[in-house]
Amino acid sequence: MKEALKDIKVVVLDFDNTIVKGSEEAKREAWYEVFPDYDTEELNNVLNKANEIIAGGKGDRRDVIKIVLEHFGVGYDEIENEIDKYSELFNEIVQKVIVSIGVKPEDRKAIEVLSRETNLYVNTATPIKNSRESLEALGIIDLFKGIYGRPGNKVSNLNEIISIENIRPSELLFVGDQKSDLDAAKEVNCKFVGVGKIGIINSLEELLI
Repeated sequence: MKEALKDIKVVVLDFDNTIVKGSEEAKREAWYEVFPDYDTEELNNVLNKANEIIAGGKGDRRDVIKIVLEHFGVGYDEIENEIDKYSELFNEIVQKVIVSIGVKPEDRKAIEVLSRETNLYVNTATPIKNSRESLEALGIIDLFKGIYGRPGNKVSNLNEIISIENIRPSELLFVGDQKSDLDAAKEVNCKFVGVGKIGIINSLEELLI
């Protein structure tokens, strides 16, 4: 896969299941801890709907919370008061899980190499503040030139990175694990490598081989 880096000046990594494998699933499980009093099957259906709405950075955890509370009949005034509380609880659960999962040694090594050889960024659908918290806890935040997330979306974030770096879109490689990541790359005309079930690599190390 080393050919994927040919003529590449900037590499942009998604976070969930790209930098930290299994974090997407962990975040999904966290919702059941945040909302333990709701019927699991019904909550699962609502979460599926919410994830479709926010895919690609079109929304974030605050939007998921609002969708869930609205579905279960919580009034508007109460929702506005509860979003901050539930967001903090969700973040507290998720940050602990992300640290416990950690970054696989081969992925950490690849990130270190990419940081030396290219300008390295993160582009995630997670709010920037929470993303920075995770990367700092994992001890890799200094390896990235910039961290992008919500309130931007995947497309606007990529366009901003291209503008800041003053490069052609073809000189940027975006690495992610979701179809929405691929769609974002197509929209800005940059290169893309998929990870896991939608891709051709399972670890970032494979980019270097």
